[in-house]
Amino acid sequence: MTQAEPSALPDEPADLGGHPLFPRPETETGRDHRRFDIIQIQRWLPDGTKEVCPKPWKGSELRSWQQVIDMYGGECTYQLAAQCGKTHRFQAYSEKVFFAGPARKPFVATPPAAAPPPQPAAPPPGAPYY
Repeated sequence: MTQAEPSALPDEPADLGGHPLFPRPETETGRDHRRFDIIQIQRWLPDGTKEVCPKPWKGSELRSWQQVIDMYGGECTYQLAAQCGKTHRFQAYSEKVFFAGPARKPFVATPPAAAPPPQPAAPPPGAPYY
C-alpha cells in the first residue's frame, strides 16, 4: 500500500484566508472567516474633511497601501473598510494610516470639457414657421 502525498509541505504556511490590508491580532488562530470581497477607501484631509472613494474595489485587486498611494496620493489619513459581497455587511476596518506624500489626487478624475450642445438645424426653405 502506498502512502498518500501530503497536501501541503510542512515549511509552507497553510492558507488561512485573510487579507494583507486587514491583519488579525496575533492572539487569533485558525482560519479567518471574514470576507473581503469589496473594499471601500476613506480618507481624512488635514482640515478634518472626510472623503469616500466612489469606486468600490474588489478585495482581490487592492492588496497593498502602495496601490492606494499610487492611485490617490498622500498628504492625508486613509482607512479601508471591507465588506462581504453577498450580505454587504462590513467585515473589517483597517487601521487609520497617515501618508505624507506624494501630492494628493482626486478620487474621481475630472471629465474633459464637454463639447457645446449641437444647434438645432435650420428649417428647410419654404417650411411654415409656427
